[in-house]
Amino acid sequence: MVPRLIDWSLALAVALAFASGLLSLVSGRPQGWWVFFIHGVAGLWLLPLTVWKLARAWRRLASPQAWEQRTLLGAAAAR
Repeated sequence: MVPRLIDWSLALAVALAFASGLLSLVSGRPQGWWVFFIHGVAGLWLLPLTVWKLARAWRRLASPQAWEQRTLLGAAAAR
């Protein structure tokens, strides 16, 4: 998978999960089932995207001599 596609897909999935999570706070009726469905799909979508992202970044994380400041910030964000 193209690295830029993974990054943008992760951003979209997080934004969708966040928005649907906020919307679920006010949607407590049976007619709002779709909000919870979208929230669940976004959460499940995050799993393979995160695995692909970590697989791509593992080379830099596994060799500390190749670390940069951005690598440390990215590893801290993933934590």
